[in-house]
Amino acid sequence: MQVMSDNSDLKFVIGKYGDAVYNVICSRISRRAEADDIYQEVFLLYYTKELDFPDEAARRSWLIRTALNMTRSANRSSWNIFRDDGELDAETIPDDVRTPQEQSLWNAVRGLRDKYRLPVILHYFNGVPVAEAANMMGIGENTFKSRLMRARKLLKTELENLL
Repeated sequence: MQVMSDNSDLKFVIGKYGDAVYNVICSRISRRAEADDIYQEVFLLYYTKELDFPDEAARRSWLIRTALNMTRSANRSSWNIFRDDGELDAETIPDDVRTPQEQSLWNAVRGLRDKYRLPVILHYFNGVPVAEAANMMGIGENTFKSRLMRARKLLKTELENLL
């Protein structure tokens, strides 16, 4: 395993993309400890590989795609399939979600099906452009836009019911 000699790049990358990666992980993982482990695995993988990105968008795409793949693998593991639901955290909320309104929105987004939740997390929470986010998910731009539209409708209904 080859390790990069300078960790200043790692500090920069974690500072710039850490919240985005953690938001994606928390949207798909129910236990905070497991989300923290996956977060560390994503950046450890980044640190140990010699990756060359043409631009920052490609770096962000790689990090988010890696987080998505790792959460998918974690959710498919026999540990998660057969675990006792009593061990689940009530909520896994990212650190940047602080106010009660933000927590209500986060919980409403977490309640969406995965195909609607991921576009919302990628586009609205992390600011990823539609084309790039659609590419990360492996779907077309129009499909991505349709999912965003449906997610907004579902969230509007859900949030109106909370008020």
